[in-house]
Amino acid sequence: MKKFQIAASLLAAVLMAACGGSKTSLGEVEVNVPEWYANPPQTSDNAVYGTAHETAKNMQMAVEKAKHTATVDLASKYETKVQAMTKSFKEELTGDERELFETVSKTVINTSVMGVQVKEQKIMQAPDGTFGVYVLLEMPLGDANKAFLAKLKEQEALRTKIEASKAFKELEAEIEKDNAKQAM
Repeated sequence: MKKFQIAASLLAAVLMAACGGSKTSLGEVEVNVPEWYANPPQTSDNAVYGTAHETAKNMQMAVEKAKHTATVDLASKYETKVQAMTKSFKEELTGDERELFETVSKTVINTSVMGVQVKEQKIMQAPDGTFGVYVLLEMPLGDANKAFLAKLKEQEALRTKIEASKAFKELEAEIEKDNAKQAM
């Protein structure tokens, strides 16, 4: 999956360079992307936005991939759970040092989105026939969505209260243990 993402990113850079990018004095290529992709609208009380860029040999597949990725981006603005683990190993062998760094992360998004619509879309084709699609999705926060967002915030506040209550009970238990030890 990681190799695919890197390949897709490189292909996107090549696509954009082929579509009129210009070289800078540092040899870097300026990539021309839609303004709404480079600076997407900010989430507000009225709407939530998600953006994406995807490529595929088939135009419809590129469009569907971009819409899916943008929907995930949009949904991640409601609720995202991230798990991460980092390991670092260092080994020294007769003067030569070897180092290994490993990182693993997992992102889980579990929420519903309603009323999502394509606000902007740009489809491009590279000389090799590959299609690149930029998409900006908008989810207006009408009454139903505002109620949904309020419910999510309420659930988060309740979860926080429960966790705080558990932590307080654990603290009380530790204090009671400590008092029992001192009474002996």
